[in-house]
Amino acid sequence: MISKASGTLDINDQKALDRLESELVSFREHMHLHADLEEKLIHPLLSERVPGGDNRLNEDHLVIHRHFDELIACFREIKKKPNDFEKRELSLEFYLAWSRFTSFYFNHIDYEEENAVSSLSRLCTNDELTNTFKQILADQTPKELMDNLAMSLCSLIKGPIGINS
Repeated sequence: MISKASGTLDINDQKALDRLESELVSFREHMHLHADLEEKLIHPLLSERVPGGDNRLNEDHLVIHRHFDELIACFREIKKKPNDFEKRELSLEFYLAWSRFTSFYFNHIDYEEENAVSSLSRLCTNDELTNTFKQILADQTPKELMDNLAMSLCSLIKGPIGINS
């Protein structure tokens, strides 16, 4: 939804701007929760089995958080401009920055799946993986669980988040 909204944004439609900002903030919260759970429960297990195996993942998380915070700050600056200010170019640059972010983010997700998940699958017992998954579930509030489920289902139905919405 974010990709479509940012690519087709009417920069003079305050409701559309507010909706997009809300989606950005919501997605940032989801990403932080996701990263926090990984850093608390997955990365230590990976590092225990593959020395330094979590280094790139931790570095990526720092880049992802910083870049996303910059995106939101940039978007809020665009929203502050008066309607007579030429915001079209700023809106286009925001869309391009969002596209660069999603490229990095999906590359990170791919790396997690290809390397971390496959390493853990090979190097951990089923009980260890099951217990880790249970901990991930237990560390989330019911609302967080429902939000994650909704995002996962949306992704299954509509494609990757922000792409085909």
